[in-house]
Amino acid sequence: MTVAGLTDSSENMRQQQAELLSFIARRVRDPSMSDDILQETFVRLLSNGAPGRVANKMAWMKQVALNLIRDHFRKAARHPTQGLTEHLVGDGCPPDEAAIRRENVEMFSQALESLSPLRRAIFIRRKLHGESSRAVAQSLSLTENAVDQHVARAMIILYAEIAKATNRDEGA
Repeated sequence: MTVAGLTDSSENMRQQQAELLSFIARRVRDPSMSDDILQETFVRLLSNGAPGRVANKMAWMKQVALNLIRDHFRKAARHPTQGLTEHLVGDGCPPDEAAIRRENVEMFSQALESLSPLRRAIFIRRKLHGESSRAVAQSLSLTENAVDQHVARAMIILYAEIAKATNRDEGA
């Protein structure tokens, strides 16, 4: 049986998937972003009716993946992630409180870095910049539900990472 007009055997399908993932990973160098782009490539293959119209599916998928990679880097350049700066700590607070705030900012920053680039970008845009789910979804070619799911999962991961860091600090 053929899936999306690709080869019959599941072994060949896995090889094609591995080849495409390798193609993407060489260009992106972020495993979670590579997986996201691979998934979006297959979604586009299936949703655009391309399997019946395209003679060389692998070449078509590589071109789609390359376009998605370019889109990713363009969007990243337009919306760079900004580091948490010293002004977040506050100039007018007592030194002990400033030290605690600095530690909290550092803990949050490290937890934020543990997120995948896509999830981190969505979280920052929604929760720190206050963009709407609709605006984020449209700019990233996602559904609003997908954006909300990324934010919810980011919150869970951030909470867990901060809890781990807090427990490490208390145990030290």
